[in-house]
Amino acid sequence: MSFDLAALAAPADAAATREMYASCTRDDHADTDFDVRIARFHEALAGFFPDHAPAPGSPWAVTPLELGADHVLMRLRMGPVGEQAIEKIIALADHHGLALYDPQSDEAYLPRRR
Repeated sequence: MSFDLAALAAPADAAATREMYASCTRDDHADTDFDVRIARFHEALAGFFPDHAPAPGSPWAVTPLELGADHVLMRLRMGPVGEQAIEKIIALADHHGLALYDPQSDEAYLPRRR
């Protein structure tokens, strides 16, 4: 079993974050200019949890992660390994000014204002 989580270069409100997630998961999603925050987030995340191939102890249920110009879509394993990765994902998203969206609960987590 797995659960999804998305890091998004979204405007700083929950409704826009939900809209952006819906757009990113449609087949006709048009990539825009690449957001450097997405690249930096993905690079930092891969430093902790490589996503090039499934590995024992990896939090990823599916690899590689889906990387777009304005998003990183993640499918995490249920259980302790996935749950432990969430703390690092939250910290990295906040550090890079990205919103997180949990489609299972329809919750948007916005970066703290700096």
